[in-house]
Amino acid sequence: IETNLSSLPFNFHWDRDFALSYVHTFQKWFPIFTLITIHPLIFYVVLVKSVGFGRDVMWGFIANQICLLLYEFNVSFLYRMVNLIPYAGLYCDGPLCRMGLPKWVLMRLCQIPLSLTYICSIPTSLFMLLRFHQMIVANSNTNIRFSKKTQAFIIIAESFLLLTNVFGFAYFGRDSDDSAKHLELPELEWLTHLGGTIFMFGPPGYPQYFMYEGVILLISMVIIAPFVTLLIIHSTAELRKQVTRNLSSSKTHRMKNGVIAVFYAQMIGILVFMWPPLECLFYILHLIYRDSLGHF
Repeated sequence: IETNLSSLPFNFHWDRDFALSYVHTFQKWFPIFTLITIHPLIFYVVLVKSVGFGRDVMWGFIANQICLLLYEFNVSFLYRMVNLIPYAGLYCDGPLCRMGLPKWVLMRLCQIPLSLTYICSIPTSLFMLLRFHQMIVANSNTNIRFSKKTQAFIIIAESFLLLTNVFGFAYFGRDSDDSAKHLELPELEWLTHLGGTIFMFGPPGYPQYFMYEGVILLISMVIIAPFVTLLIIHSTAELRKQVTRNLSSSKTHRMKNGVIAVFYAQMIGILVFMWPPLECLFYILHLIYRDSLGHF
């Protein structure tokens, strides 16, 4: 990227001169790092070291890791998306976005596998969360229990809710009517020379069509996140009680509880590093410029 020390509105000169290059470097090497380190280790633990979990949990772990691998491949290689906050837009620098395909093809056809690989990791994580929760409460007096039919209903309902976001991205993920005007602005014009594809949903605070997908996403988060959070809190509390009471003294139970504890740590990491950024994105796109809410 050619260095130009002149400043741009919203500090986009930092993106132009430094950040974009570092982000693309990270996106390039991160999936390679996880492919040769983290994912093989997880597969080894699940297939070789796991004990007493049952085949359903094992296959749940495998399905979850496959979803994450596919998502990392899509996000870090095929697309390589970068948010253009505070504008409602994305810059795509991956091979698919450099082939000259029309935007409607990229957003309405090519994005479907991207969205599916993203959301498929959530039901698989919830499946394991419910299974582990049942294992933990089996030795407790709590009334918070879920039958297998109830678990199946929860996962199917959550999957259906998440699939509405696939429709939302495909249908509402289109450029705003005045997108060409915004791309002529100094803070965005430099992106047009990089060779990728720019999805310009709208100016700060008013993503003309994409705001409706933002509403769908917010509804999904409001429904799913509290349930997952409460389930993690309850399971962690029950597991701590069992350890305190020495109810898991055998080596097998200690190993099982150790794996469960690691899984819950991962789920907490998801809540910390995935949900809040989405909430901040929604806030920036829809609420920070309150005068624009009249367009709703």
